[in-house]
Amino acid sequence: MMRNIRSVRFVGLISIVLVASQGVSTFAARARPDAAGGGSAAAAAPRPEDALLGEWWTEGNEGRIKFVRVQDGTLRGITTCCPHPGDEARNPSKDVHNPKPELRSRSTLGIVIIWALRFEDGEYQGGYVYSPRDGKTYRMKIKMIDRDTIKIRGYLAIPLLGQSQIWKRAKLPPVASAPAPAAKAPAP
Repeated sequence: MMRNIRSVRFVGLISIVLVASQGVSTFAARARPDAAGGGSAAAAAPRPEDALLGEWWTEGNEGRIKFVRVQDGTLRGITTCCPHPGDEARNPSKDVHNPKPELRSRSTLGIVIIWALRFEDGEYQGGYVYSPRDGKTYRMKIKMIDRDTIKIRGYLAIPLLGQSQIWKRAKLPPVASAPAPAAKAPAP
C-alpha cells in the first residue's frame, strides 16, 4: 500500500514538472523574436478592422471607392474612379442631385461618399453613405465576406428597409506612396 502511494506521488510530481516545463517553454517561445525580424508573429498579424482599407469596385464595376482611416479612427470612402460619360443617370460625373445648390457643379470624383464607419462586433457599422444618383444620405453597414469581397447594406432607419450590393477588392498595380487627397464629407 505504501508503495502505491509513493508511485502516485511520483507520477503526480512528474505531471506537475511536465506541465510547468511546458508553460515555461511556451512562455519562452512567445517572448523569443521570430526569425523574420524581431517582432512576434502576433504583432505582425493584420488587425481585422483594417481589412476594409484599400480600393473596392462597386457592384457592376460602376465606380471605385477607396477606404481610408481618419484621425478619429473611423473609416471614410472616397470616390477614385470611373464616371461613365454615356450613362449620366446611373453614374453622374457632376453632383447634380446634391441638396445644396452650391455643390451641384462639383465632380463626383474625389468626394467622400462614405463616412463615420466603425468596426464593431466583426462588422463595419454606424456609417453613412451619400448617393450622387439621388442626392440622398443613407445609413450603412459592411460585412466582410472574404478578403476580397464585401457586402454593403444601405438603408433608411433600420437595415430591413434597404438595399445590398456586393463589392470586390480592386486589383491595382503598386504605385509610389503619395499623400491621400484631402476630401471633405458631403453636406447633404
